[in-house]
Amino acid sequence: MKKILHHSHFQAEAFGHGGEKRTAQIVEHYKNLGYDIVELEIKYNKSLSIITLCKALKLILCVYGISHFKNLIPFLKFWKSIALSLSSTEKYFNQDIDFFVWESVVDRYYYLPYLAKKHHVKVIAYPHNIESLVPDYSINSPTLKQRQFIREMEVLRMCNEVQSISRFDNSLMQLMGVNSMFFRYLPPSEFKNYLQRIKTQRVNKVEKNRYLILGTAHNPPTRKGMIYLIDKINQMSFTEDIQFIFAGYGTEQLKQFLNSPSIQIKGSLSKEDLETEMIYCTALLVYQPSTTGALTRISEFLVAGIPVFVNAEAAHSHYEMEGVNVYSNFNEFEQILNSLKSNLNTE
Repeated sequence: MKKILHHSHFQAEAFGHGGEKRTAQIVEHYKNLGYDIVELEIKYNKSLSIITLCKALKLILCVYGISHFKNLIPFLKFWKSIALSLSSTEKYFNQDIDFFVWESVVDRYYYLPYLAKKHHVKVIAYPHNIESLVPDYSINSPTLKQRQFIREMEVLRMCNEVQSISRFDNSLMQLMGVNSMFFRYLPPSEFKNYLQRIKTQRVNKVEKNRYLILGTAHNPPTRKGMIYLIDKINQMSFTEDIQFIFAGYGTEQLKQFLNSPSIQIKGSLSKEDLETEMIYCTALLVYQPSTTGALTRISEFLVAGIPVFVNAEAAHSHYEMEGVNVYSNFNEFEQILNSLKSNLNTE
């Protein structure tokens, strides 16, 4: 049987968060192609030898360079971690496998494609975004971000293929010499069937002027976008016949920004409560500042038959999809909502 090696941050979970769903999609994709999937587990030995310490040091210097580390303590901890896990990791790459599917495209695991190539294993990377360009408010140095971006591109150029979740990421990586292709996120089959059932239940149940804003407020770009959206809704002075429902992990923290009777903060939702919101909402409303990656919930809501209103910066992987309504600024956004409201009120 055909066999591949796979490594991801996330468990393959069709009903999980966005990262888990993307992993579930990729795992399902290869299973449907007839591959047996072997998960790469980072296992640690209990003891160290001089030989493994030297091999680990050589690996770190080849992949990262000594200047990568800000001070001695992080370097020593990383060196120890690599040395303790190196023998078991190399055993994985010594198997008879067709190729290595690498999802954990972050700095911590940049050494994995290097080891794969050392053992003559083809690498296909599936980055969930361009990690170095995701807004990180703890890193304020453009020079540091530029160095991180260049290093990330160097690692991705090492891979035989890169499958991008985002059209924007795909184009940017191609410009940087990465062998990148666009592999759109679509819900894994189990979750897709669930969404299609919601679509059926929405018939004759959709409420007028009820907009759902869904996301994890602990994520910096999502939180920033939600706060900005709340501020704009506050300024627009909508009446209570239009409702904006904010929901998702951490959204409870956004109550301090409210100043409009049109906004409700629901916080984290159970599966049942989220299903209810999806059945009755008029549309999904999205505002997110520029970042990399793609919003998985846009594709999911479209499968459920729910229209999506999304700002241009967040729509770059979904422009051509039926049901996607793109607005470029908040004046345009308000006009769209008022037009929709008028249309609904005449039904």
